[in-house]
Amino acid sequence: MSVLPVRADKIEPPYVRPDTLSRRRLNAWVDRAARGRVALVVGDTGFGKTTFLSDWSSQTPRNTSWYRLERDDRDWLTMIRHLVAGGRKVDPDFASSTYRLLCALGPGGPTKDEVVEALAGDMASFGATSPHGFSLILDDYQAIEGSDETDPIVAALLEATGNGFSIIIAARSAPALPPVRLKGRNAIQRIEGDQLRFDVPETEALFRDAYGIPLDHDVTVDLVARTEGWAALLSLVRARLEEHPQPDPRALVAQLSATDGDLYDFLAEEVLSEAPADLADFLAQVSILDEVTIPAATVVVGGDDGVEGLLRSSESLGLLHRAPGMDRWNFAPLVREFLYAHLEQTRGKRRVREMHAAVASYFRGEDWRVAARQYVLAGRGDEAAHQVAGAIDDVLGAGDYRAALDLLSDS
Repeated sequence: MSVLPVRADKIEPPYVRPDTLSRRRLNAWVDRAARGRVALVVGDTGFGKTTFLSDWSSQTPRNTSWYRLERDDRDWLTMIRHLVAGGRKVDPDFASSTYRLLCALGPGGPTKDEVVEALAGDMASFGATSPHGFSLILDDYQAIEGSDETDPIVAALLEATGNGFSIIIAARSAPALPPVRLKGRNAIQRIEGDQLRFDVPETEALFRDAYGIPLDHDVTVDLVARTEGWAALLSLVRARLEEHPQPDPRALVAQLSATDGDLYDFLAEEVLSEAPADLADFLAQVSILDEVTIPAATVVVGGDDGVEGLLRSSESLGLLHRAPGMDRWNFAPLVREFLYAHLEQTRGKRRVREMHAAVASYFRGEDWRVAARQYVLAGRGDEAAHQVAGAIDDVLGAGDYRAALDLLSDS
């Protein structure tokens, strides 16, 4: 039997499809981060973490070893075998010291600590002697996070980084790495959901160059606004366009609805089933807000216990977007539309209207815009109009006529 019984698909670099857009902005970031010690790529499923890292690894002169982690990798020997086998796809003699110890495992053989120490030393040595350095890519790190068996391996590898050897960790949420001392400036660099989104120029290039479906600039701007540049949603839009022999991109983007078919199914899978239950419930509740703040979210969920942490977690996953320098968050329109529909299905429309009314009551006399808008959504148009009328001096002073008229027309 081979000393390295592994699943080959876990250590095989993901296939880079011909229609993959090489994103120079992200590749430049990981180029810099890989020359440090640890690079964290954090974002929920569908944000393109694996795609952009596989594209980068196919182009970089650095030696890279890939390991896609799953729950069954929470075994120390399984993990070490895959790490050695993955490195041997780069160099057949990789980690020769560790390999010899693996061959000697058994009664009277090496201990786990000895094997882990040898692996860390072998990886550090390989990186230091490689002309362009060496990076280990750990994808789906959340699958093993917190394992008593594999945390010591990760800790040893983290300690060994530097001088040509770095680790790139991709995870759905910010990992709680084993406690180690990582010396050096910018030892850990991190990129998150908001930075992984496709911006307008990248979306234009994606549809034009990768998908062969060029979009007018204003259509692209609308599409990015609707999807917030979520890679998986952009791919679904592409599929819808390809379903029609003569597609009308402008009409399709304008009619995108998170409550229909494949978009609803995708969001249900990626937002609700992948997120922790408390976070999914929180997101559904705060979807009643046009703009999420800590005070407003506290009113919605009925207490401030953990609200700030849930907001930060939502932000790191890319499910909420924060205005620069401000404690105000927004949903991608399609995500919010989906969550709101889910909330109405699970809580009932009457209960949702009561939630709107509670928020309106809290902001009454404090923020006329929020109060009036929430009264409108609660189906209490007269009270919405009363809020606008009571704030008429503020409306006139700030020139907010259009906002006031829109609220009155909605009521």
